[in-house]
Amino acid sequence: MPRSFLVKSKRAHSYHQPRCWDDDRSRLDAALAHVCAATESRGVVSEPLEDTGSR
Repeated sequence: MPRSFLVKSKRAHSYHQPRCWDDDRSRLDAALAHVCAATESRGVVSEPLEDTGSR
């Protein structure tokens, strides 16, 4: 097969796009809501990390 046929048939841009924007985002929102609910129910408080100055 000629290389030009393979390049045109791949459609590389379609591999990186979700089927639907809302579809991809709804799964992320559901996962984040689940994690946040689990964290709040355990009473975990997030605190900023201290800078050790070792840069």
